[in-house]
Amino acid sequence: MKKKLRKALFWLHLVVGILAGVLIAVMCFTGLVLVFEKEILSWAERDVVELKVEDGAERLSADVMMAQVRAEHPERRFSNLVAANDEGKMWTLRAGRREFVYLNPYTAEVVEPPAAGLREFFWVNFQLHRWMLMKGESRDTGKAINGAANLGFLGLCITGLYLWWPRNLKWKSFKQAMKLKWPKGGQARDFNWHNVFGFWFLLPLIIATATGAYWSYGWARDLYDGALGPRVTRMPLEQPAEQMSRGAQGISLEKQLEIAADWSPEWKTISLPVGKKAIAPWLKNTISVSEGQNFPADPSRLVIDPASGEIVDEQRASELSTKEKWRASIKGVHTGTAGGFIGKLVGALACVAGMLLVYTGFALSWRRLARFRKKKRA
Repeated sequence: MKKKLRKALFWLHLVVGILAGVLIAVMCFTGLVLVFEKEILSWAERDVVELKVEDGAERLSADVMMAQVRAEHPERRFSNLVAANDEGKMWTLRAGRREFVYLNPYTAEVVEPPAAGLREFFWVNFQLHRWMLMKGESRDTGKAINGAANLGFLGLCITGLYLWWPRNLKWKSFKQAMKLKWPKGGQARDFNWHNVFGFWFLLPLIIATATGAYWSYGWARDLYDGALGPRVTRMPLEQPAEQMSRGAQGISLEKQLEIAADWSPEWKTISLPVGKKAIAPWLKNTISVSEGQNFPADPSRLVIDPASGEIVDEQRASELSTKEKWRASIKGVHTGTAGGFIGKLVGALACVAGMLLVYTGFALSWRRLARFRKKKRA
């Protein structure tokens, strides 16, 4: 019975690997490219991001900055002003999910990101990783194809562990199965590497594929909801302030920044809404505060009453339950960022291992096919 099961799982493993191998390699390659995207872009744009502040220089108030930006760039529509808790760093002005510019907090000068080509390279890789470069309504098709390949990879990890498991349950057998070797023969090398890399990177690959299913399938999201509870409801970006009339004056952006900074002394960045609706003083705006934590990935949030400056609602990331932290960090767990630099490094190595598994798997399959054809001709 065990022999038949092993044989069935072997052929299932081989067929799924051949069918999904190329897509798995593409996802691993693009995943490797994207792991250190933030660090690479920061390095590429360091000459712009890092400011040389003269002695005695004073930062402009957030209100003066925005007034000057709107006067000099009336055609631009920005949604958020992101302040950095570092006197030697540029601030940013965001206009949606991807578009942004740097803002000098001492002169209100707007600077376009200089590494535009590099950013486009990462964006293309992200689209390939997520949607097979498909656009518009076709994205659903691309997502389905990548999702199926991702599930196939998860299945390969599970069946691979069963096939790797030594039949002789002695430590010596396990030790040999875990040891990387450098045999001269191509087949022996490929077999050893396929088994060894598959074993040592099994856990990160299972984590990456299991979390990757979250973005592909509704049932996967339902499973996460069942295990970790529904996602923590984010505060709405705007809340009506009923006590203020439409002609009233609200507190300044600078005052909102001061309140948020006092609320979280360890803040790294504070995101203030500055869109057309956000500047209406009869609306309460949600301010996002990042303390630089990797886990959970979500920032803290607070809502300030525009009339009194009183904090009327708050949501501290550090006070989320363990389940809520995991629920808010699915992307960080998938990419490795939840584990900081070490997590990213493990994620990057797992991507390399994934590509090696595809290569060695194809090589072993090709040799098996060649032997079969040779035997058939004989």
